[in-house]
Amino acid sequence: MKNIELLAPAGNAENLIIAINNGANAVYLGLKGFNARSKAENFTEENIRTYVKLAHLYGVKVYVTVNTLIKDSELNEIIHLVNVAANAKVDAFLVQDLGLLKILKQCFKNINLHASTQMGVHNKYGAIVAQNLGCSRVVLSRESTKQDIIDIKQSTNLEVEYFVQGALCVAFSGNCYYSSLCFSESGNRGKCLQPCRLPYTASINNQNLASGYLISTNDLNYISRLSEVEKAGVDSLKIEGRMRRGAYVAQAVDSYNKVLKQKGNAACETQKLERVFSRGKFNTGYYFDNNISKNIINTNYQNHRGVKIGTVVKCEKFKDLNKITIKANNYTPSCGDGLKFVFNGVECSMGVGNSNKIANNIFEVFSKTKTQSGAEVFLTLDNLNEQKLLSKSLKLPINAHFVSKTNKKAVLTLSYNNICCSVESPDVCAAAKNSPATQQQIYDSVNRFNDTNFELRNFDCELENVFIPKSVINEMRRSAVMMLEEKIITNFESNCLNVIFNADEYNKLLNSKTKFAHNTYYIVDDRQTYMVPSSANVVLAPTVFNKQSIDKLMEQYKNHKLFVMLPLVARSNDLAVVDMVVNSLNKNVGLVANNIYGLYYLSLGYNVVANYPLNVTNNITAFALNQLGVSDVVKSIESDLSVQVNNCLTYSGYPSLMTFTHCPYKTTFNYDDCKNCKFKPGLDYTNERGHKFNIRRTKVSNCYFDLINDIKIENNNATMIDLRGNN
Repeated sequence: MKNIELLAPAGNAENLIIAINNGANAVYLGLKGFNARSKAENFTEENIRTYVKLAHLYGVKVYVTVNTLIKDSELNEIIHLVNVAANAKVDAFLVQDLGLLKILKQCFKNINLHASTQMGVHNKYGAIVAQNLGCSRVVLSRESTKQDIIDIKQSTNLEVEYFVQGALCVAFSGNCYYSSLCFSESGNRGKCLQPCRLPYTASINNQNLASGYLISTNDLNYISRLSEVEKAGVDSLKIEGRMRRGAYVAQAVDSYNKVLKQKGNAACETQKLERVFSRGKFNTGYYFDNNISKNIINTNYQNHRGVKIGTVVKCEKFKDLNKITIKANNYTPSCGDGLKFVFNGVECSMGVGNSNKIANNIFEVFSKTKTQSGAEVFLTLDNLNEQKLLSKSLKLPINAHFVSKTNKKAVLTLSYNNICCSVESPDVCAAAKNSPATQQQIYDSVNRFNDTNFELRNFDCELENVFIPKSVINEMRRSAVMMLEEKIITNFESNCLNVIFNADEYNKLLNSKTKFAHNTYYIVDDRQTYMVPSSANVVLAPTVFNKQSIDKLMEQYKNHKLFVMLPLVARSNDLAVVDMVVNSLNKNVGLVANNIYGLYYLSLGYNVVANYPLNVTNNITAFALNQLGVSDVVKSIESDLSVQVNNCLTYSGYPSLMTFTHCPYKTTFNYDDCKNCKFKPGLDYTNERGHKFNIRRTKVSNCYFDLINDIKIENNNATMIDLRGNN
């Protein structure tokens, strides 16, 4: 397998070290604030250089996430943080906000920028736009297919980063507004409350059809498909998990590292990964294969379930505890293990303390937890395996050469690969009168690297009849270690260009002005005839996006200035449909872009309006879009973020809280094959609070589904008016 990068999450310093020790090639992390995992411990201005140096010592790259939406009032603060991280020699920055991307590209000479998955790049047109805006890599949205990856690699010079392990957002990347609009905690600010992990009831015409965790996804696991992912053109395999335990990071990195190096079996490593975190059954390629399988939603489990290891034989009272007898299969309990019992959908957990073996594969444990005979037993924490993983300590193998001759200074040379450093003793070595130094004594003094990042591989010594104190050798060793570390880091960082901040360019951008058309737009679909003012612009958003539907709507609204709403998601086979529609339009018909790929059509001469899913929350983003040629911009529907944005349009209507690229009808009616499609309008999901959300379908080549809010966004003098309602 080619030299593919294994990229690990580092939510804190401990997990960064764990990732390095288990074989990661790169880590991604956030500074306090302004990253998509704001609830993680993260890193600080004071310690970032320390941990970058540690990573670089081991040849591990560090990518800093500044992948959230930014307010105007926060620009100075985030520029300061980027400057600090750049001076700390981080290798790249992950960015979501198009305004921040413009600032960093224009104001930081030599900066390396990656388009965050939150930017929603998922097809070749979006990738081309990202490359033109200054990105060297795209972190593809999880919805991207194998063909999308192939197309992007053929159409750009970009590196491609792709998620292969970890939690999967059910909503399309960067366009989940559920937590923000319903709970005032923005997912685009790293504060998502994960309402997708709650139970819902599905109904049509008030008839309940299914219930459970209807929008809670299984985790990704591509470990058995790495050769396919590599062949498609992926350069970096990304493991999600900055909020996960150190043991999860250790196991994920260790397992993928073994399979990449052909030192591990994918099936065996998958079982290990299930033990550290699994919601039941991994998703092994739902998006990669363009929706062939429905194994994405797990309606029964929304948290860690682990691996099934047996069943409960009986549970009986024992003093003030419960004695639980378990019949297991190939499992021996260990103190510190975690077990979960599931009976008729009810879960309870315990930690293993004392245990007794009763017979082969039968043992008893003691707990305050009470369960039932026949309950399934799952192993949720394998303590011995986790301790083994967490105790790993990666050392750099070095050679040591010691020379000590009469009336000359002793010299200790340490070398790692082709990097060497030498340290002399402070004084010349005197001839020994009684007890000359021996090679064994020198070796014992030199080979004391336990508290360092090195281990001795080879040692040789040139020794005459001299006396040299151990304290001198110890000090030489300590100095040589420090010098070698610095040399290795300097050598690694010599390939990095110095990032230089230009304050004048930044101030110029802050004073930028925008010039937009300031039109009013009405969004309509094909479900009914809407009353639209005669002077208004009409945005056509058919439920089936194809030329026939567009032509029919154009005839219906032929007396208006027309725009066509581009689908939020357009994977490879959808993009062919979108191109067919766009190419059939004359240039008097405009386009409304909901994703970065829509900006590509500016280069073809089309009039493009940027709609709210492009997440404009600061005036620099509006200016960046204006410079690209966008005629109007609708600011973000996250009003607390976009309150300072001027000169942009506002949205009114029932917004999409999430866009699904899986089929909720398959989840509701429990079928797999699209040939058995059970779609009919009117599907609702209702949460435990009684809020009912309509599911709206848009069909391109694939079907996409919006979860429509039941609360309308009202803006005085709104200029992007969505007439489609919430049903």
